[in-house]
Amino acid sequence: MSIILMEGIVKTYQPNNVLANAGIDLELEEGKIHAIVGENGAGKTTLMKILYGEEQPDSGRIFIDNEKVNIPSPLVANRLGLGMVHQEFQLFPSLTTAQNIVLGAEPRKGGLFYDNKKADEIIKDISVKYSLQIEPKAIINRMTVGQKQRVEILKMLYRGARILILDEPTSVLVEQEIEALFKTLKKLADSGHTIVFITHKLGEVKTVSDIVFIMKSGRMVACRDTESVTKEDICSLMVGRRSEFFISKSPIQPGKVVLTVNNLRILEKGVKQPVLDAVTFQIRKGEIFGIAGVAGNGQADLVEALFGLRKISSGEISISGKIISGNNPKSIRACGVAYVPAERTARGSAGQACLWENIVVSNTARFKKRLFLDIPAIKLFCDDKVRSYAIKAENTSMKANTLSGGNLQKLVLSREFDGYPEFLIIEEPTRGLDVKSADFVYDRILDMRESGCAILIISSDLNEIISLSDFIGVMYRGEITIIFDNDQELSSYEIGEYMMGVRTGKVKN
Repeated sequence: MSIILMEGIVKTYQPNNVLANAGIDLELEEGKIHAIVGENGAGKTTLMKILYGEEQPDSGRIFIDNEKVNIPSPLVANRLGLGMVHQEFQLFPSLTTAQNIVLGAEPRKGGLFYDNKKADEIIKDISVKYSLQIEPKAIINRMTVGQKQRVEILKMLYRGARILILDEPTSVLVEQEIEALFKTLKKLADSGHTIVFITHKLGEVKTVSDIVFIMKSGRMVACRDTESVTKEDICSLMVGRRSEFFISKSPIQPGKVVLTVNNLRILEKGVKQPVLDAVTFQIRKGEIFGIAGVAGNGQADLVEALFGLRKISSGEISISGKIISGNNPKSIRACGVAYVPAERTARGSAGQACLWENIVVSNTARFKKRLFLDIPAIKLFCDDKVRSYAIKAENTSMKANTLSGGNLQKLVLSREFDGYPEFLIIEEPTRGLDVKSADFVYDRILDMRESGCAILIISSDLNEIISLSDFIGVMYRGEITIIFDNDQELSSYEIGEYMMGVRTGKVKN
């Protein structure tokens, strides 16, 4: 039975007149799990934001239970039984689980005071009911990513959500957490909830969804029963071609040692457990070293230390024998280091700056003409980058915040890959990217490897780590607990056990 009907949804973003949704029709069935897939910029997230009241359509109609509705805000969406779990969690890190879940709809004593005990009881009850066990008094900033996601889902269920929208729900989860999430989604669907999730992982579509919607260039190109289509069929509808579901790379031909990290430690005042504890490894020329780990186990701190964004307590970092420990990012860049951050909007680009400014910001010296910048030369250079990296943009004077996630990632890559750096750090290279964009990024990374660049990749996608890396280090509680030589068949489930601390091993590199 239909619970949601969207008819003729049109959305255009100004000032660049970008058509995100071009007359889209979408029907959601009660008690079913729906997947929405498509290339970056296909309009998936925009459509779901319209359904959740975060964006307003230029035209079109929305019906819930056969009644026409207007959804001007997420608050109204909540009242209509809609809940959305975003890719970036919207939680207060210093508050407890219960306080985050009931915020804005708190149980009261005598109608006046916040009832802590009642809130804890309610959260315990609904977490058991939906098999999303969580400790009500746990502080958010001490939780794993998987636990935080449960909190987000419970927050929506507490508010009476019948329809749950999840944006890239597995992008930062390990294998075991993904399995637990899928069990939860199936249980929710069996109890009558309607689920919608945006994903780029076609294996997940086949595993958990009942119905799959395929979008392309702002249009809905297909709606299929998941059982009736293959991953290759879905990919073909998305990008107009079939994709290989593996990464083909040449045998490793390592050269001299480029990066050396020796006994690196970061201590925080008042905290017993080191943020980084005796981290030691090397990366050679023409080698990809991947680091896997549940978010919060030191990966981000390691990257910040390597790029001069975080002060280290002890240990040493060197590039080709030159010690860079304690240097600032500018001097580290001058040593031939490039950095593609996970946060491409907050750290990787300046949203209000135009494309050409973002591309040349770290290398303006090459375009100086006496006291001024040679703007025509910059424009020619950036036009070439936009073409060679297949960035979908009308011109390089557009603001960076008008690009889709995939195109913004390509913009950052075009800057950081320029000049073939000696050492390259890449965080979450394809998070949130569609198949075609991910393939493009993989090709560029492997080109860099062939050129002799030493590459460090941090990714929460284990299949990506296993496919790309020549060596894999697993981080747990600030330590690299094991390093795998990736010349063997490695199981993502086995690596997941090391990531969760279930197993430990011997580090050697």
